[in-house]
Amino acid sequence: METEIKLQYGKKPDKFKKDHWEMSPELQEEYKKWQEMNIRENIFSRNQPLVYRRASDNKMIAEYNDGKIEFID
Repeated sequence: METEIKLQYGKKPDKFKKDHWEMSPELQEEYKKWQEMNIRENIFSRNQPLVYRRASDNKMIAEYNDGKIEFID
């Protein structure tokens, strides 16, 4: 199911205002995607890299707004 998610900094869309356990499984999945995009865009708007550990090979990665990916030792 492909859903377009519009970002609203500092404000949750109305459909996400109910408690997590009251959401349908489909809405929970959409909320998870919204959170991930909101975090990514917020970090990139501050010119900071998104840093995370990739589970497949346990490497630290810094991802930048311009699409550049850097491995961190």
